[in-house]
Amino acid sequence: SSYKASAKTDEEGHYSLILPRGKYHVAARAIKADFAADDEELEEDLEDTDEEQESFEPPMNTDPSHTFVSTTVQVMIFGNDDELDLVLPPLVPLDGEVHDIFGQPVAHAHVSVAPSRASMDFRDKMLAQELNLTGHCFTDSLGRFRALVSPGHYDVSIEPDDGALLFSTKETGLTVGESVFQKFTVSEGHRLRGQVLYEDEPISQALVRIRAADRKTEFLARTDAQGQFSAAVPGGNYKLVVTAHPKDAPTVIINDQEHNGLAPWTRMIVVGGDTHVAVKIQNGTALQGRVSDEQGQARPGVRVSVYSDSEKQLDADKSRALASGITDGDGRYCIFLSPGSYWLVVHKDFVNARMVEISNEPVNVDITWHGWCQVRFEVQGEDGYAVPRCRVSYAPYGNDEKELADDDDDGHEFERQQFDQSGMPRGYYVTPDDGICRLTLPSGVYIFRFSPPLDGSYEAKVIRQLSISADLTKKITLSLQNDSIIEELSDGTPVS
Repeated sequence: SSYKASAKTDEEGHYSLILPRGKYHVAARAIKADFAADDEELEEDLEDTDEEQESFEPPMNTDPSHTFVSTTVQVMIFGNDDELDLVLPPLVPLDGEVHDIFGQPVAHAHVSVAPSRASMDFRDKMLAQELNLTGHCFTDSLGRFRALVSPGHYDVSIEPDDGALLFSTKETGLTVGESVFQKFTVSEGHRLRGQVLYEDEPISQALVRIRAADRKTEFLARTDAQGQFSAAVPGGNYKLVVTAHPKDAPTVIINDQEHNGLAPWTRMIVVGGDTHVAVKIQNGTALQGRVSDEQGQARPGVRVSVYSDSEKQLDADKSRALASGITDGDGRYCIFLSPGSYWLVVHKDFVNARMVEISNEPVNVDITWHGWCQVRFEVQGEDGYAVPRCRVSYAPYGNDEKELADDDDDGHEFERQQFDQSGMPRGYYVTPDDGICRLTLPSGVYIFRFSPPLDGSYEAKVIRQLSISADLTKKITLSLQNDSIIEELSDGTPVS
């Protein structure tokens, strides 16, 4: 299963967990520090430390400017009450100093130190993410921090305090074999502020997307209770897209379904200094319709998205939807938009995108969507248990020399899809707790690889030349590993 649990150690390093019987990955990690900016005693302690010491002492998990990262992971089977002492391996100091471009120290910056993703395969990445093997700390008044780490490669992220006009920075693949000292420089920018209102009332939790005109960089922000947002950005041209949170949006009922009646707000802005933007979200016009196949059968559970008409060439990797919705059981969708021109796309079928014009009256666009299929794999072991966290990767048969590489900057860690020039996809999907993989693919012949969790109880499986020409539901059974067949608890329950 995907059961997870954690416990904090006491002052003597003792811990206690209550777990279901089973097989587990076990690791020790540092507690994420919370910098008490209003704690005068802590501030004084840090200042005294800065004045009296020229180098760091390595207190373990007690100073907010210190952390540790251990990459030691044990595989354990627990069938009864047990004791397990976790001994940290020898750790190497990774010391750092953070300055701005003028050489001034940056205090209170949040520092994250994580095993480098570039040096891992997919299953190692999954395990590191689930165990959260990341150390967190804050720079002291001199911009210093220390992480004690297992020798290896690390990604170090620096996030300045929200009140500073400084950008985050990230150093990837930093090699630590022995004691390392690294300087980090963060750049200054401009403060972009604004307030989001609807009928003169502030909108909280609205999502603000600030996207550079070259489409290479995007900043995100959320409005507070007063509808205010703030972000530090470099000078340049940006597209601002603001979407209201459903809880603050008026509800519109169409075909017995509730919808967010507010339209996304979009503007092009120029940032050359500190900038303020007034955002007034308005009620939108309904774009609605039904998605069906050639026989008129509804296509439920399909995402329908709209893109700005300024996207002259839609790109599956670079284009960002302004708004989207999921078809209901009858294949119906409804999206509220401001008057204008938009691209309408079903799933990621950019080849068949269509332009729609929105005015002040509702617009109905029914779509006959052909050539794409909804594929459902029910992944389970031969012992009958569902297999969560199984990576299902796919590619067109004959064009599957290598799997799609993981994108370290991709926020969708558990699902990714990329299209080649012919419009055929390759990608992966990681099964949730129910072991079910849900894919939407164009018709074709594919190879599928099923990779269960690292150190789990099941063997990997490959299906070659599976022809997809219609919606498909298929049960996938993974064999037990040889050593798992005899791994049973005292009551006969299989370990899965």
